Amino acid sequence: MTAHNVLPHINGYKSKNILENIYSQFDGIVVHSEVIKSQMFKIFGAKARKWSICVIPHGTEDKLFEKVDENILSNYRNKIKLLKSNEHNFLFAGIIHENKGLDVLLKSWGKHINKYPSDKLYIIGKTTYNISNELKIIERFHSSIITSFGYKSDEELLAYYIECDFVVLPYKEASQSGVLLTALTLGKPVIATNVGGLPEVINKVHGGYIVNPNDPHLLSEALDKTANISAHNLIEWSNNIREKTLAAYSWDNIANLTIDFYNKIHS
Repeated sequence: MTAHNVLPHINGYKSKNILENIYSQFDGIVVHSEVIKSQMFKIFGAKARKWSICVIPHGTEDKLFEKVDENILSNYRNKIKLLKSNEHNFLFAGIIHENKGLDVLLKSWGKHINKYPSDKLYIIGKTTYNISNELKIIERFHSSIITSFGYKSDEELLAYYIECDFVVLPYKEASQSGVLLTALTLGKPVIATNVGGLPEVINKVHGGYIVNPNDPHLLSEALDKTANISAHNLIEWSNNIREKTLAAYSWDNIANLTIDFYNKIHS
């Protein structure tokens, strides 16, 4: 079994007993980081010590361009280019759960945009909770924030990743993130919080800045750091991130680790 999250991020401890029973039924459990493995032991105590738990990373999104219609992708990219800043463009993407920290990002954006009024923030994805308070802040800074809520096709979502310069993950809680691996696979530096296994991945590929969660001031400072990065250095950094991510988190490597784990259990 793969445990992407040890517990659900929302009211997770209500599911603790149920998940404990489920985990106990499996010969082996895959988690995506050392932090998540430690959380298993912390949450489930002595019972978790009896489980065979193996750390196997979340894989890259290296086949992204093979899945999409090139013409549709190009059309979306052209539309986004009309709105882009000549300075830096930041992306907050994916299903927008409350734990993703959109409220924290918007508070920090207000501080950042006062210093760097040419920057743009794109908020893209389907919301899963009442964001009325967030919408008030978005309206206040509407000239620098572009939103597109709701389901997105692979082509549209990929277009935003490609056209933006940085991806922001201000998560309050997380175990691992497909958004993170998508960004790094595409060579996009990230600004992320020190939660779950995110720092392990970012540090391994030197992929961005890490700040403490729930702190708009620190997040704003991280956003500000990007102003000092030249276009040339950003391209160079992007190429290095992509190269290291594809090497470290390729599905071939993950397949070998998974096979080794299966063989160990059944030997």
